[in-house]
Amino acid sequence: MKSMTGYGRGGACADGLIVSVEVKSVNHRFLDVALKNFKSFGFAEDAVKKLVEKRAARGHIEVFLSCSDEREDAVSLKIDYNIANEYLRSAKELCGKLGIKNDLTFTALMRDNDVFKRQFNGCDEETLLALIKQSAGSALDELNAAREREGKFIKADLKTKLAGIKADIDEISARAPAVLSEYGKKLTERIKELLAGAEIDEARLLNEAAFFADRACVDEEIERLKIHIDGFFETLEDEGATGRKMDFILQEMNREINTIGGKANDIRLAEAVIRVKTELEKIREQCQNIE
Repeated sequence: MKSMTGYGRGGACADGLIVSVEVKSVNHRFLDVALKNFKSFGFAEDAVKKLVEKRAARGHIEVFLSCSDEREDAVSLKIDYNIANEYLRSAKELCGKLGIKNDLTFTALMRDNDVFKRQFNGCDEETLLALIKQSAGSALDELNAAREREGKFIKADLKTKLAGIKADIDEISARAPAVLSEYGKKLTERIKELLAGAEIDEARLLNEAAFFADRACVDEEIERLKIHIDGFFETLEDEGATGRKMDFILQEMNREINTIGGKANDIRLAEAVIRVKTELEKIREQCQNIE
């Protein structure tokens, strides 16, 4: 089991060319990959995305790329004159239509990565791509190691919380029959008190008790809840991405405990239900960060 939060860094070098890749990950419903500083390395985008997809199933993952070359005259700037001319033409046209001063300067054009593009001289794309893939692979391995470490802590915490929920469910299961019995006794005593010695209609009394017993019975909900708890424990041991499955199981557990809470006509049952719902909410928050 892995968390969706982590960080990794990797690097590679060859003949003075140095490539560094940093990877950061946070939780997300799906796999969302964002490549940063890849403006001059568009040829590497697909390869890096595929590397990420092989190592992660969910999470918002940002990949930062940096390259440097220690060789003389290794780096140069390529000027895209077509884009520069288009900027100038568009600025002139826009200022003319709006009646404002055209203050577009050379400095402003220098800041635009579309006009000035960095290129590495004497280094073919194949060599550079190999270094980028090597760096990204190392960074992703480190990222996954961090996600797995955090996943272990989350797993241990979830097991503790589930054990507490199971204990509360056992308490509810043990208490529920006594609630029905106590209700029957209280109902009989109350009727006798109200009738003040008059004859009691035993049939109606039994019907009333049976109606309450049927309405307040939580046996089925308890059994389903226990099955879901066991299923959650099993899911904790599954390989691969389990976050969505856990989320689904939690929805079912919440449905059952809410039904039990709606039927609870006893303070001790109500207190146990509140404890279970509180722990389920904590588990839900934890599961938001599980891959």
